Amino acid sequence: NAHIFPLDLAAVEVPSING
Repeated sequence: NAHIFPLDLAAVEVPSING
């Protein structure tokens, strides 16, 4: 999931917007 947080717990599947 793409969030605007640098370290997003939901970004395990896809890289977040801010990295």
